[in-house]
Amino acid sequence: MARVLALADTTLRDARQMVWDMRAPELDDHDLAEALEGAARGALVGSAIDLHFTVSGDRRRLMLGVETAVLRIGREAVVNAVKHGDPHTVDVALTYEPRRVQLFVRDDGRGFDPAEVNWAGDGGHWGLRGMRERASRAGGQLEIVGTPGRGTIISLHLPVDGDA
Repeated sequence: MARVLALADTTLRDARQMVWDMRAPELDDHDLAEALEGAARGALVGSAIDLHFTVSGDRRRLMLGVETAVLRIGREAVVNAVKHGDPHTVDVALTYEPRRVQLFVRDDGRGFDPAEVNWAGDGGHWGLRGMRERASRAGGQLEIVGTPGRGTIISLHLPVDGDA
């Protein structure tokens, strides 16, 4: 029985990973900036949290893996802010540069002590560890800075290997 449960756990984990790795359908009808803003606004529905969303640089389609990584990490960062941070404002800034794309998600919520965070994820979300893993698989870097009482900043930097 223990072996069957372990196999079921592994299968479920693998299935979740496959879903997580799939292209986000929002990118079929929208560019990255539109999809990301829609995802951020969707995460804030029913809350009194203000969203400030900015885009700078040469807005264009990027490689599938880059767009998917930015969208998934950005969505998770906003969801985490809403779920754990109790912020008044969430700022999302997407910057297109010639050789990379950057994403910054800042909130003015309660912040956290990085030494005390659960990196494993919960509640069906992949959590901070999953965001780091996704950034790494896409060839980028993710920095998470939480300061108790002062909010959180998520910074993502991904190389752009060419346009889509």
